Amino acid sequence: MANRAAPPPPPPNGSMMTMLLVMILMTFLIINPNIRNALGNMADPILAPVLPETEFFILTVLILGTFSMTLNTVLRNFFADPIEQAHIGHRQSQVRKMMNDGRMSRDPILMEKANTLREQMMPEQLKVQMSAMRPMMFTMIFIIGIFAWLTTAVESFRVDYVSLPWAPRWHFSTTNSSFSPHGFVPTSA
Repeated sequence: MANRAAPPPPPPNGSMMTMLLVMILMTFLIINPNIRNALGNMADPILAPVLPETEFFILTVLILGTFSMTLNTVLRNFFADPIEQAHIGHRQSQVRKMMNDGRMSRDPILMEKANTLREQMMPEQLKVQMSAMRPMMFTMIFIIGIFAWLTTAVESFRVDYVSLPWAPRWHFSTTNSSFSPHGFVPTSA
């Protein structure tokens, strides 16, 4: 027992706290209608001339969704290191195999060694995961602005009913619209 491995280094707490604060900020941006409308109004001069607003609404949603996914994927490829991710994945599979071998052979020393290795790998794994999540913090502001603009476009629609698979004319005035808000139901004119 005298030659025990050194304790694992502490995980970087600052990164997790930053991520938590940014997620709380994003939630506040989504919930607060004044900020959401301001983001939508800022995106209007950029998006309105380029996208078909009311004529082809489904096409607009598809274009915006594709743009946001592509932007997030491209930025994530710049920030994340795929070789380091593959290396950590390979090491985790080796430790998992060592743990399973220790369980099958009922070897507590091998299982303890696997647990120690797993604990030592945790800070490095967390660092790689945080580097992959970092672009999400930046792109979420743009994505919230884009879909806030889409919300302002949907709010200007004046329809009395929507067409649903179970009802060709589902009227807003005669049914409980709290079941499905106007922005989440596909509209038809």
